[in-house]
Amino acid sequence: MKRNTFYISIMASLAFVFSCQPDDPQPSPEYTIPTSYSFERNGESSVDFKGQTDRLLMFKELTSYAKDQANWPITEGILENMFANENSPFANKDLNTSTKNLRSKTAASVDYFSTNSVEQFEIIQLLYNWLSSLTEISNLGSEIATLGNAGLADSKRLVDHNGLEYVQLFEKGLMGACLMDQVLNNYLSVNKLDAGGLRSQQEELVLEDGTNYTSMEHYWDEAYGYIFGADGGYFWDSYLGQVDEDEDFAGIYNEIKTAFITGRAAIENADWEKRDAQIDIIRASLSKVCAIRAVHYLKEGKEKLAPNVDQAFHPLSEGYGFIYSLRFTQNPETNQPYFSKAEVDEMLSKLTKGTSGFWDADYLDTILLELAIQIANEFDFTVDEA
Repeated sequence: MKRNTFYISIMASLAFVFSCQPDDPQPSPEYTIPTSYSFERNGESSVDFKGQTDRLLMFKELTSYAKDQANWPITEGILENMFANENSPFANKDLNTSTKNLRSKTAASVDYFSTNSVEQFEIIQLLYNWLSSLTEISNLGSEIATLGNAGLADSKRLVDHNGLEYVQLFEKGLMGACLMDQVLNNYLSVNKLDAGGLRSQQEELVLEDGTNYTSMEHYWDEAYGYIFGADGGYFWDSYLGQVDEDEDFAGIYNEIKTAFITGRAAIENADWEKRDAQIDIIRASLSKVCAIRAVHYLKEGKEKLAPNVDQAFHPLSEGYGFIYSLRFTQNPETNQPYFSKAEVDEMLSKLTKGTSGFWDADYLDTILLELAIQIANEFDFTVDEA
C-alpha cells in the first residue's frame, strides 16, 4: 500500500511539473496583408485619420501664407492664430470649424513629454517666437538684407540680421516637434497602443462608440495620417519622396509605407510581434530621413557660400530646422532620440556661432562639414550619399 501511495505521489508531482511548463510558442497567425492602406470591417472602411488631415492642411496654409509676398507685411497675430486655430484664421472655412489644431499636439508625446512639461513649454514658446519674429521682419517690405540687418535675401526670402529664415525654422521645426513626435513617440508608442488593456480589447474587437474601429487601430491610423494624411504630398510625405529619389536611399518610401500597412494588418490579427517589428522599422527609417535632409541642406549651404553668401541662407535655415527636429527622432534600440536635446542644442549653437551668424562664410566653410559628418555617422550613411 505504501508502495502504491509513493508511486501515485510521484506521478502526481510529475504531472504538476509538466503542467507548469510554458506552452510551446504559438506560430504567428496567417493573414493577408493588403497592398495599400485600406482596411474594412463589415463592408465599410475601418480607417480614420481626419484629424491629422485637418492639421496637415492647417500647417500647409500657415506656411504658404507666410511665404507669399502678397501677404507682406503679415497681419499681426494671424500666424499664431493658425498655429492654435483661434479666431477663424484660415481661408479654408472647414478648418476654422475643426476642433483640431497644431499647438495642442506639439511636444505632446507620451514617451517624451508626458512628464516633461518644462521642455514642452520651451518648445512651444520658441515656435511662437519664430512666428512673431517672422511677422516683424515682414514689415521691412522689399528692404534688402545686409550684414547685420534683417530683410530680403536672394530677392525673395525674409531673414533676420543673422540670415536665419524663420519660416523655414518653423516649418522644419514643427515637422519634428509636432508631426514626427506624434508619429514616433506618441501613436506608435507601446505605452499608448497597449495602455489600459487595449490588447485585450483588440483581441475581443471592442469598437469605439459610434465607430468602425478599435482604439488601437485608430491610434495606428493617426500615426499614418501625420505622414500620408493629405493629398498633395505635404511635409514628411514630400521629403520621403525626395530622399527616395536618391539612388543611395531608394526604397525607403515604400519601406515606411509598407511597414504602416503591415503593422495595421498585424493589429487586426493580434500579431503583436509583427506589429512591434513595424514600429522599429518606421522609427529607424523616418528618423534617418530627418538626418539625411539635415546633411543634404548643410552640404547645399556649403556649396552656396560663394560668391554670394545670402544664397546659402535658405538651405542653411532648412538644415537648422531638420537638425532641431533630430531631438524628436527615436532609436528603436534605445527608445531615446538619436541625438539628445543637449547634443542638438550644441550643434545649433555651432551652426550659428560665426560672426553675424550665417553671414560668416569663412567660419561656416569649416563647421558645416564637421556637423554633417557628425549626423551622418550616427545614422550609418556618408555625407556624399546625402
